[in-house]
Amino acid sequence: MLGLAAAVVDITERERARQRLTLLAAARDSVGRTLDAGVTCQELADFAVPDFAETAVVEVVDSAMRGEEPPLAGAQVATRTTPAVRFG
Repeated sequence: MLGLAAAVVDITERERARQRLTLLAAARDSVGRTLDAGVTCQELADFAVPDFAETAVVEVVDSAMRGEEPPLAGAQVATRTTPAVRFG
């Protein structure tokens, strides 16, 4: 044997980045196809389960579902939320 050469390339980060981009592309194609907030919330929950999570809950303040401005962050107001739920 005259010689031996070996090269090792760690592609872990590159593969993780590729997987994240693939996930984002799939989300872009399946979530937010309508201006209806309730439908979009359900699409988001449906997208997350089962590939990303076992259970997904998307809660939106009812006033936002009615097209009103949502309360300011930290505001002490009694609000209801409308959930979109998906179980795996």
